[in-house]
Amino acid sequence: MEQFTNLRSRAGIDNPIITQVPLGATVSSVNPNRYYATQRCLQACDGTNQFAIDQCIDNNEVWVEVIYNRRSGFLSRRFVEPSR
Repeated sequence: MEQFTNLRSRAGIDNPIITQVPLGATVSSVNPNRYYATQRCLQACDGTNQFAIDQCIDNNEVWVEVIYNRRSGFLSRRFVEPSR
């Protein structure tokens, strides 16, 4: 099992990898509460359908802009735990 996720230059699984982020590492959100999602996901998830939202997150279709080790990029929401 992989112990890291990829920090990407833009939101999306096919975009270039900047670096790897260890699972459990602390990152800073660039725009808290702002998510980037695929068009399919935006249409399926009208903001109230939690099952559809969870499916999009599990499918790496929702992204968060973060800073890790002074580098800005995007992580799949699947690997980001909201701060408490």
